[in-house]
Amino acid sequence: MPKKKTSALPGTAIVILVGILSLLAFRSSSWSQTAKPAPAGMKPASAGPEYVIKLSSMAPEGTVWADFSLKFKKYVEDKSGGRIKIVWSLDSVLGDEPDAFIKIRTGQIQGGSFTNIGLGIMVPETAIISLPFLIRDNGEADYVLEKLTPQFKGFFEERGFILAGWLDIGFNYFFSGKPIKSLSDFKNGRIWAWKWDPVMTEYFQAQNFPTLPVGLNDVLKYLGAGKADAFYCPYDAAVVRQWSRYAKYVIDPPFYYPPSALVLDKKFFEALPPDLKKIIAEAVAFHIPEYKKISRQRNQQAYLSLISSGIQPIKLSEDEIKSIRKEAGSLYQKFGNKLYPTWLLTRLLGILEEYRGKK
Repeated sequence: MPKKKTSALPGTAIVILVGILSLLAFRSSSWSQTAKPAPAGMKPASAGPEYVIKLSSMAPEGTVWADFSLKFKKYVEDKSGGRIKIVWSLDSVLGDEPDAFIKIRTGQIQGGSFTNIGLGIMVPETAIISLPFLIRDNGEADYVLEKLTPQFKGFFEERGFILAGWLDIGFNYFFSGKPIKSLSDFKNGRIWAWKWDPVMTEYFQAQNFPTLPVGLNDVLKYLGAGKADAFYCPYDAAVVRQWSRYAKYVIDPPFYYPPSALVLDKKFFEALPPDLKKIIAEAVAFHIPEYKKISRQRNQQAYLSLISSGIQPIKLSEDEIKSIRKEAGSLYQKFGNKLYPTWLLTRLLGILEEYRGKK
């Protein structure tokens, strides 16, 4: 396999970051309710829905993530008495998450469910949650998000979005089709890297891991063509997206925790009547706890399925785990005051220390 190295900050990453900054500064005036309110005296049922909310998700149909979308839709539509109609575009129909972000800004859709990639484009500060080898388990993830949610809601609103609620897709783990004993073995192959992710791009370059930077929807094709032999994702995603067909090993501990969330356009949301805002908030509060529980159960079931199918779990040595966590710390500092303020990193590290001290 070729081992082509790139500079610390490749030109494509600069272009992406410049594009992100320009898009963040963009405030479209094209948003609107997609159906006009019924005139006074007319029944909403005879005029159709007052508001049509179009949402995007990368979740494939039939998955737990898509199931949440449909349950959320049903709850809102039923409770609103048909005043709201929700239209979900699942399975990346609208493109990768950067494409969905642009469609929100141009008023074509009013929000969606996003992973750390889309969230990082909307609010770069969210990258701090998905730093490699930082958050170690679900307990830590829940504690950090609970403590930082007020701050992040402010970040989102400053950029013109509403953070409706945190979702959960599970931790990302390294998978490999080649024998792996330590992370340094990735230097001998090529690992897929989501091309929109500046943090992972930087991490892989620092480790001298040859990468294949392509969008999510192209991963299966390139794995099948032998252009990459390693990837990272949650257990359930490896099964659902069929990437596990090209894996023989999975590495513990997890690589990082990718935050995911339901996000709405702020102008659109604030224009809704108070009673409809309340219904959306109720739908989030009612369904997300159940969804997170099921998602985590599915990831555990997927892990057992992967192991039973012949994929071999590789546990890194304690010495290597300590080493990679210490080394990753320099990356955390490097992005300070670039993607997130250094005070936020200090606070997050303090929250983790607090949580770990209680265990």
